[in-house]
Amino acid sequence: MGNPAPVAPGSAVIAQPEGLITVPLESVPTDVPLFYPVYLKVNNKFVLFRNAGDILTRDRAGQLDQYKVDAVYVAKADLLTYVDSLKAGLDEIGINGGSETAGMGLRHLLYSYWKVMETYGEIKESTFANIKEMTTKVPISIAKSRELAVKLLRRAQEPTLYFANHSVNVSLYSVAIGLKMRLPEDQLSELALAGMVSNIGIIKIAKEVLYKPAPLTPEERKIIERHPLHGEEILKMLFAPPTVIHATGQHHEWINGSGYPRGLKGEEISLLARIVSIAEVYDALISDRPWGAANPPSKAVGIMAGMEGRFDPKILDLAVK
Repeated sequence: MGNPAPVAPGSAVIAQPEGLITVPLESVPTDVPLFYPVYLKVNNKFVLFRNAGDILTRDRAGQLDQYKVDAVYVAKADLLTYVDSLKAGLDEIGINGGSETAGMGLRHLLYSYWKVMETYGEIKESTFANIKEMTTKVPISIAKSRELAVKLLRRAQEPTLYFANHSVNVSLYSVAIGLKMRLPEDQLSELALAGMVSNIGIIKIAKEVLYKPAPLTPEERKIIERHPLHGEEILKMLFAPPTVIHATGQHHEWINGSGYPRGLKGEEISLLARIVSIAEVYDALISDRPWGAANPPSKAVGIMAGMEGRFDPKILDLAVK
């Protein structure tokens, strides 16, 4: 993030930044009273930028954007209020038209629900019901419009944003592949949800392992490779659709049987899992991750083509065309 425009004189410095959660600047509503305080990071210190009831004008948000400020912060205690305000705004816009505004709102809402999961280390049935409702309404027109889809896909700028962004991107890529396969709409809805929650099991993984900026030890890799099983357990408790549970548990299985956690192969791996697997690896390869830099899309496709035995070749061929 670059140096932001000056904040108001006398803005209070926050002593405990660990209580703040990163959210996208563009997700904060403009020209209306805020329901929660917003904080900025200035010279490696956190300051109060707008209080609850204050207004962030569109012009002021634009100035921050010009200074390359793409993220702001809300208190962990206000995260659910932030999510609820996003949902209320999205309900007013409507999310089925495929417009850029509605699509971006949907993206931010899904991102925010993921941050709730990460922050609290658990997920309640009511929260999952909201995720399911929003995710299964991913507008088909968004995936059909290459220009709009590209605008809605975001690269993570810092490690703590990676998995939230990744999950939303995987959902959109998965739907795009499903459209190419001419899947019926009910399957597309389940595919969108499967892409969104395929990595939900990582909320059970210690952050020092998950975000380690160096090669994992064999023991740490075994811990990471349990996340599909954790995901299955979580989704079963939340009464998720069986197809979504299977996709979550199988999205790291390889067609040749050398994947994890169960070593399934071929059509033992569900169709949704075979699609999500391709979407997930592609997005990971073209993203800046805590442990590696992004690849250009053309190089990512070449890397995936060289992963012999990993993907369903028919689906991969269709996906990269």
